[in-house]
Amino acid sequence: MKYSNEFKNKLKQHITDNFTLAGHTLTDNFNKSIEIKEEGDNIIIEALAYGLRLDSGISSDKIPYSGRSGRGGTSKYITGLKNYVQKRMGISDEREALSIAFAIATKHSRDGIKGSGFLQKAYKDMQDDIDNEVGNNLDKIIEKWL
Repeated sequence: MKYSNEFKNKLKQHITDNFTLAGHTLTDNFNKSIEIKEEGDNIIIEALAYGLRLDSGISSDKIPYSGRSGRGGTSKYITGLKNYVQKRMGISDEREALSIAFAIATKHSRDGIKGSGFLQKAYKDMQDDIDNEVGNNLDKIIEKWL
């Protein structure tokens, strides 16, 4: 099956629009990473993996934080949250940012992280276009076969 460039571009635009509408606007790295490819009859969407986690969420048992009972080492999770706090909230004070990061980690470890569902929304927005694209391709396949 051959998908039109118009269809692939529209799919990418719906994904980026829904990602942005969900409030994921800090760096735009995810949107810049999206590539729509074809593999046989399939459409492949390649992008930074964290987008999938933002879409579907993360259960509390998958959060790499168990409280402040650690041995005082460094945690990539806490460091990432601190960096997020500094960028998103504009907090330059390291201690304040770290304190907020620990508060966020505590909430995440208790409640998990709710997904925004931006990919499902993009799919729903594109449903008519998907049906049309598949229908057009099926017509071409049947014409060739006949």
